[in-house]
Amino acid sequence: KRKRITSSTMVRQSHVLASFLLLCTLTHAFCQNTDNSGIVELDLVKRSLPKPSRGFLASHVPGVGVGNLNDAAYFAQISLGTPAQNFTVQLDTGSSNLWVFGNQCTSESCDKLKKFDPSKSSTFTDIGTPMHIQYGAGVASGYVGQDHAEFGGITVKNQQFGLFKADSWGMTSDGVLGLSTTALAVDYIKPWFVNAYEQGLVASSVFSLYLTAKVNEPGSKVFLGGVN
Repeated sequence: KRKRITSSTMVRQSHVLASFLLLCTLTHAFCQNTDNSGIVELDLVKRSLPKPSRGFLASHVPGVGVGNLNDAAYFAQISLGTPAQNFTVQLDTGSSNLWVFGNQCTSESCDKLKKFDPSKSSTFTDIGTPMHIQYGAGVASGYVGQDHAEFGGITVKNQQFGLFKADSWGMTSDGVLGLSTTALAVDYIKPWFVNAYEQGLVASSVFSLYLTAKVNEPGSKVFLGGVN
């Protein structure tokens, strides 16, 4: 069997999507397609996860009721800067900020992860504002920068994002792409998808997900700008 989950992200500030969390550790999304409707389609492949700790499950936002994270966590590839620096990030509809580890990261988890180097991007702007994000698993912190951010073949210009120096739980991916609303964003920084819509890069202010039920089963997709 396969299961279908559809999530709408509205540009107007709203707390509706706060109840749906899609966080942590599974896949790579590298194949993409755009049909005549203007909807961008990306393939996802699910991978198995280690069993999450009791503390992680217990510290979620009240009322979320995620339960089995093995069926709800996916990775995707993004790029930042000019020339592009590539990263594998966790997709999260329960938060709104985009961040990756920067080259000043001091966490042990950074040793095996890719880190963004601002000095190698001709379009980077150092905003410098401190950024701290509290997740169920712990805290990640760093500072805010600005650069071009590409996901699924869509490049948002002047996207503000976090360059993180540390995390408290040991990340297994290069960062997080938050897909929720501006209302949930730290410092109300506009999320990547909101900017994509406002810059006219997607057909509508809606994205959707199709998730297969089995680990490593092909066919899971993200649709940017509509529902397929």
